[in-house]
Amino acid sequence: MDLLSNLIANIKNGYQTNINIVRVTKSKRCLAVLGLLYEEGYISGFKKDPENKYKILVFLKYFSSNIPAISNIQGISTQGYRIYTRISLLWQIKKLNQQKITYVLSTPFGIMTDHEALKKKNRG
Repeated sequence: MDLLSNLIANIKNGYQTNINIVRVTKSKRCLAVLGLLYEEGYISGFKKDPENKYKILVFLKYFSSNIPAISNIQGISTQGYRIYTRISLLWQIKKLNQQKITYVLSTPFGIMTDHEALKKKNRG
């Protein structure tokens, strides 16, 4: 299992069990994704684990009545099966879907949300 899949699984399991903090393996990509999740308001924060320099503590965010800030999180691409898309298809997906969905994309300009990519008209 790659580190991003591990990150997604840990966040999902943390929300399902109503824990406030999950520990994930540190990598540059995980830090970039966590930064985006924090900027978008999906997590309360994250920091390096003082007990283990190879881990990150992720502070999960809940609304009143213990409602998780993330209702669904999933990976689309895997290590063996990458998904590529055009910016025009991303526009169509956003127009059709009226729910608040944020896609995290890996672009030649770095990891960014679909909102940033559409503003910059990057390819995903």
